[in-house]
Amino acid sequence: MLTKTTLSLFLLPLFAMIRPGQALAQDSGPATIHVVETLHGDGTRTVMKTDPDSHTAESSTYDAANKIRQRTVFNLDESGQAVGGTVYSSKNVAIYKLVYKRDSMNRVNEVDSYTMKDVLLNRMIYHYDAKGKVTGIDTYDPNGNVVRNISPPGGAIPGKKKPPVQNH
Repeated sequence: MLTKTTLSLFLLPLFAMIRPGQALAQDSGPATIHVVETLHGDGTRTVMKTDPDSHTAESSTYDAANKIRQRTVFNLDESGQAVGGTVYSSKNVAIYKLVYKRDSMNRVNEVDSYTMKDVLLNRMIYHYDAKGKVTGIDTYDPNGNVVRNISPPGGAIPGKKKPPVQNH
């Protein structure tokens, strides 16, 4: 069973693959802000707002009492793909930064988390099957040691290899 934390780890690459161009108006005028709300089984909800004009997307997660729990502001490239972001606490304090790396098929294959002073916190490596579905996530500490492996139901995690440690 996926926990809320596990679910958010699997959703990270999905948020990083935002394609606001798909939600744009068909005319050549200004882009349209696109908002999607997702209700979760535990009573929480996530609101994703994408603004192609500012090359940003914002994901806000609320608890069952409608209090904000976390907010992430993503920086988008010209094609609407997330390249990084900043995660904020429920008190709107920046707590860490994210950097997304992509494989040759333009899928998020690595998410690196850094303190606000650019010190590596952890590195998550995503593994995909032939159909492009996430089969596992390996999380490494700043020294390259595996600290967590996550596999979705029915998924297998490929061999564990230490990725090189690089600071942002």
